[in-house]
Amino acid sequence: ELEQDVADLVWDHCAKDDSFSLVVADFETWTPPEGTSFDTVWADTWLVDNSLTTKEYKTLITNKYSEYTTNIGFWGGY
Repeated sequence: ELEQDVADLVWDHCAKDDSFSLVVADFETWTPPEGTSFDTVWADTWLVDNSLTTKEYKTLITNKYSEYTTNIGFWGGY
């Protein structure tokens, strides 16, 4: 999540265990720590301020996170 206010709003309502963490950072520029892996990476982002096409954006995010997971999803199914 990019906004701390949003993280603060939802954190208490999230199901958590030792494998769950919430990162407050820019999804497009954040790099996971070495050795990190995820069950799923979910791209819930807005393209309003992005000059990339939907296809270009999906390729960029897939390439960025594919070494950390084999399951990458995108909001709206694009």
